[in-house]
Amino acid sequence: MTSTGEVVQSIIESLGDGISQLTLVVLQKKEINAPIPPALPPAIQGVAQACATLIMVGKRIADTEYAEYPHIFTQLHDACSGLEAAIVTITTVVGATGTTPLAQLWQNLLDACRTIAEKTTLMLQVVYAAELKRLFSVAEQTKESLEAVSARADTIFETPQEFADAAGEAATNAGKLAAFAVRRVKEEDSPLVQAVLQQRGAELSQRSDAIIERANALLREPSNPAVKGALASELTAVRTAVDAMIVPVKEVAAERSQNTTVSDDQVIASADAVVAKLPSLLRLVQALKVAPADAQVQAQLAGLVNDLKAEARLLATSTQNPEIQAKKQSLDRLMAAVVIGTGPAAKIKAPAMVAKSAELVSHLGELAALGRADVAVKRAVAEGRLLEGEAVLAQMRPRIASEAASKAALGPGDIDGLLRDLDAMIIDQSGGSDPDSSDALAGSVLAKLPKLAQLLHRAQASPADQRAQAELVSFVGELRNDARLLAAVSGHPALQAKRAAIEAALGQVLEGSGAGEKVNTLKLATRVKGLSNDLAAAAAFVKADALLQKAAAEGCVVHKDSALAGFDRALTAKLAKLGDKPLDWAAVDVLLEDLENSALGGSEPDPDQAAAIAEGLQAKFEKLQALVQKAKASPNDPAAQAELMAFVNELRADLRSAATYSGSAAVRAKRAEIETLLGQVIEGSGAAAKFNLMKLDDRALQGLSGAVAEFAALAQAEAMVARAIAEGRIGESNELLDEFRAKMAAKTAANGEQPLVWLDASALLRELEASIDVAPPAPFPDDFSVSGPRPVPAPGAPAAAPRPTAPSVPTVPTPAPYPAAPAPASVFAAGRVPIPAPRAP
Repeated sequence: MTSTGEVVQSIIESLGDGISQLTLVVLQKKEINAPIPPALPPAIQGVAQACATLIMVGKRIADTEYAEYPHIFTQLHDACSGLEAAIVTITTVVGATGTTPLAQLWQNLLDACRTIAEKTTLMLQVVYAAELKRLFSVAEQTKESLEAVSARADTIFETPQEFADAAGEAATNAGKLAAFAVRRVKEEDSPLVQAVLQQRGAELSQRSDAIIERANALLREPSNPAVKGALASELTAVRTAVDAMIVPVKEVAAERSQNTTVSDDQVIASADAVVAKLPSLLRLVQALKVAPADAQVQAQLAGLVNDLKAEARLLATSTQNPEIQAKKQSLDRLMAAVVIGTGPAAKIKAPAMVAKSAELVSHLGELAALGRADVAVKRAVAEGRLLEGEAVLAQMRPRIASEAASKAALGPGDIDGLLRDLDAMIIDQSGGSDPDSSDALAGSVLAKLPKLAQLLHRAQASPADQRAQAELVSFVGELRNDARLLAAVSGHPALQAKRAAIEAALGQVLEGSGAGEKVNTLKLATRVKGLSNDLAAAAAFVKADALLQKAAAEGCVVHKDSALAGFDRALTAKLAKLGDKPLDWAAVDVLLEDLENSALGGSEPDPDQAAAIAEGLQAKFEKLQALVQKAKASPNDPAAQAELMAFVNELRADLRSAATYSGSAAVRAKRAEIETLLGQVIEGSGAAAKFNLMKLDDRALQGLSGAVAEFAALAQAEAMVARAIAEGRIGESNELLDEFRAKMAAKTAANGEQPLVWLDASALLRELEASIDVAPPAPFPDDFSVSGPRPVPAPGAPAAAPRPTAPSVPTVPTPAPYPAAPAPASVFAAGRVPIPAPRAP
């Protein structure tokens, strides 16, 4: 017998095809705001008629099968009313074609299609729930009638007719429950529940007759305790059978009701499960071709198809998307064509399975991909990255269908590739990515690059380890995804070229497709450094683009194309200079700083500010050494590592600020050297960065200390010279600064392997200060008039800032070679500039 659920599902499947096709047409026309085509109103009328048929059947089912169950009766009629309202809406929309703006009309049609899809699905859910609720209701009635028989058996002498009526009602209820249980088998996905319903239904059918026999026997011999005991045993057995059948069904129903709203993670897991089972399906179909009558192969195929059907149902439950619903309904028809029965009794139709296996596998792969795409689009809408998801999904559907048709079976890598294309579509639909998101994406790519070499090494060390190979394939897929996303967030031709190079490199190391895709480790080993550098370069380019976007948003005048072209040239030169060495985070950071300084002008040079920061570096480095010792003392303490990294980031910020304020190429170069030294002892980047405490030995700390001391000395020296020039105490020549740098280089060379120490740096700064004090003054300009009156300083003019001195070391003032003038003699004299006495007229 066909169940009411199957009847309703059959109608909804037919309606689903119509509403799915209608929705696709509406989406396509809405996207281009096309006029209403002549064929659309008849198509809508066809959908409305199919809905009317479903409503008629739903009401008939309510009136004929559930009239004695008021709650179920009401739910069915409410569902029909909701679908009726949806029909009125869609027909009203079509009737308003002459009065409603076209864009609004298409949106109203899309909303009406979505409503019909939701209401038809709700109708099916109500019908399925109605059958289940009726089963539980009849089970309770059966148990209550069994209790009535027991009670009437005690008064059989006084009221034999009431006893007979009670026994007849109990037997009727048990038989009714048995019939409903057998009908319910087809609606259950769980093989365990199917087996329980089948077994207990058959048992209740037999025991309903036994109740009549035992009751008649007691009526004949009401005084016979053995006969009464036999009836009591039979009633107990029926009660046990009812409980044994209903309890597992209720447990599954409760679990299903808790999962009515399927989470995104469940959809992803279910889609992945479908894709993972497709190779097994193909393998079993191949075995079926060889041995069509093999009972074991038949049983394994039947069980696998049942599992896939359950996963497909979950995927369809997760969304009201009409495309997914239509694909699920089409899949159900295919499965019905290749499998007879359900549960343990299911059997495979061997010829049909062989003939339709390719179509079945393709449909399953499409459904899994659509489920994953639906989740991705919903998340994009929820995060505000996409205003409307239907158009993107409509664009993805033919892409997914094409991919599924071109492969024996979609594999995890194929699904990932489709999702990468979807991400690019989402970014394109949203008009690109915001600078912060782009910068974060680029940062995450830079952070994960070291993992490629690690996974390659593991796969090479254990070539038979399938898990190592699978992890490498998955990670290479991630990198391909990253390359596509990086290209999507910036349309610059240079970035597109980098993506093409990365795709070409990946194409040379990836072999096979789908589930059989693997990485040729020998080829990857020869390309891993180049591939990593290409990805790092693409990430660096995106970070540069994001930096310029943010600067433009803040009102800076940015010549973006020329700035990016210059950055690309610098990046290419850097890669050529690195050779086989990796382009790490520190090198990218220095390139970005150069971009900021050149394209945006950086900060206004302020040597005194740079010197002020530099003066505090010695104390900070001493704290760094203390934190290193603390981390080494507790190598397994994540808090100690975190504290150390936080402080290093603070130190890095000071170095960057000082280099920016200085504006000196020599200071920036020294900062880059420090970053390189840090890069040798820090693993990872961004939030995942941490120190390799084994590499951070005393020698490494001394090297860092020396480099930071040189950086501080250079910054302070340049500030001292700049101040002296501004005060007119020395000329514009850089001879003193060049001499200081030469002395520092000689001191470092004289130390051999020992780096410059802070005391040496302070001594060199004192020597520079002495040289400034004895240097000849700046010459007066040619147009300076010595016979004119001396300029008077403006009231409230600020006093000259004190000159920087070497940190932490007392200095002895050097006597001025000339007496200080009582007042400035020119507009650029501010301090101790020697002024000659005026000549007599």
